[in-house]
Amino acid sequence: AGCFFGSRFFDLTTLSGWPLNDEAWIHHLSLYGSFAPGDPLLMAGVKLPPLFFWGQGLIYRCIEPSLAALWGFPATLSLAAALLSYPAVRPFLGHSMALLFCLGMGTSFWPMYIGRISVSPVILLPYEMLLLWVWGRTKSDKGISEGIEGWGRCSFLGALTGIGFYTFTSWASVADRTP
Repeated sequence: AGCFFGSRFFDLTTLSGWPLNDEAWIHHLSLYGSFAPGDPLLMAGVKLPPLFFWGQGLIYRCIEPSLAALWGFPATLSLAAALLSYPAVRPFLGHSMALLFCLGMGTSFWPMYIGRISVSPVILLPYEMLLLWVWGRTKSDKGISEGIEGWGRCSFLGALTGIGFYTFTSWASVADRTP
């Protein structure tokens, strides 16, 4: 966990490159976007789902806007994806393969790269790991858990799948594959 944490937060605010244009308007929408009940849910001219903007806006309400706040949120999401990967795949894979998967999620290019850019698709990977973890907890060796507990878990899985449409536009392909 220390290696995963250090690789995502080491020299986070050093300018290896200026913030991207996309980061600038996402930063602006997160800072000044109105999240009133009557406002449209799809943000900006390209109609992006709002979950990332809401999360980044919450960070800006707690921490003064800076490069650390701009890039800290995606770095935290990247770390969450790496740490959630083991419990997410453990019900489907053996211990060794789940550990290998977690190591890959913690050290491979894309999971680490998404922690360095503040754009809305960054939220997709940790959300997928969360959904996979809930799915694995819902599924048991005998099939879906029975009774009130099983019904509650299935309902929670369905609610998470529905909320996933607020993550990114490609969520429909993920939701299509969720049982």
